[in-house]
Amino acid sequence: MYVSIRDAILAELSKSMEQEKDLISSLKFLNLKAVEMEFSNDGSVYLLSGRGKHDKVNLFNPSERDLLGEQLDKNEVKISAFLMHNDFSNPNKDEEVDRILKCIEAVRPLGVKVIRLDPAMPKKGLPVKEAAENAIRILEKVLSKLPRDESVFLGMENHGEYSNNPEFLRIVFSTLNDPRIGITLDSGNFYWYGLPLSKVYELFSEFAPHTKHTHIKNIKYPVELREGQREMGYEYARYVSPIYEGDIDHRKLVESLRKAGYEEDLCIEDESLGKFSPKDWPKILKKDAEFLKELLKESG
Repeated sequence: MYVSIRDAILAELSKSMEQEKDLISSLKFLNLKAVEMEFSNDGSVYLLSGRGKHDKVNLFNPSERDLLGEQLDKNEVKISAFLMHNDFSNPNKDEEVDRILKCIEAVRPLGVKVIRLDPAMPKKGLPVKEAAENAIRILEKVLSKLPRDESVFLGMENHGEYSNNPEFLRIVFSTLNDPRIGITLDSGNFYWYGLPLSKVYELFSEFAPHTKHTHIKNIKYPVELREGQREMGYEYARYVSPIYEGDIDHRKLVESLRKAGYEEDLCIEDESLGKFSPKDWPKILKKDAEFLKELLKESG
């Protein structure tokens, strides 16, 4: 395993260090060599270092994709995953299928192993079975159009109202029963959803065998709230914390992932930065990165 970080956080870090959207400088500051890149529906992604006014390229354009590839090679940086925005409640299922397939086609030449999918549907209040069936209908079509030995895996994040419900994930994975689809395991989102801390650890173990990618964050609740059932998102802005300070013991996550044979990234998604002055962000993110590296070192 290794440590990566989201490009959006790198962009914020570069601003705080007065290096406008220079992702490579932020990576070097953190001593990291891997990044998760946001993939917009129009195919645009950040360059590691912008050129003039242009800080993005379009991966649907082979020459622009090659430009990103050159920057990756030159700086010895890898993309751990691409992050997509999806709407599994979209009545036009074929539109969602096509977007995923186009993303796979665009990123495959870069050697990226995972695309993070987002099941947090804009349509709220659906029964969990119906929400899961929405995801299944789209993913079945996607998988039917891919080779069995597809090199790009799909990691559906536990995110929002539906896929933080363990039953949603169980229905999707048991129905599809396909190694090409798994989870982007977000270490903080089950806790955000309101589940007791001990239950969060149980879910780490349960879903570790399905894990294709991760997001790492943390929350620090008062002691009396940690093992109770809370409402979804309970005072998140107040209690979200740096990764190294929160309630979630990421040693337990690493242990579960190692036991399952996971070899990919721990991707920093520290959402606590808004609680602090931008001048403190470099120190916080540096400590996040060092903390996770030390966990990996300790675990062997």
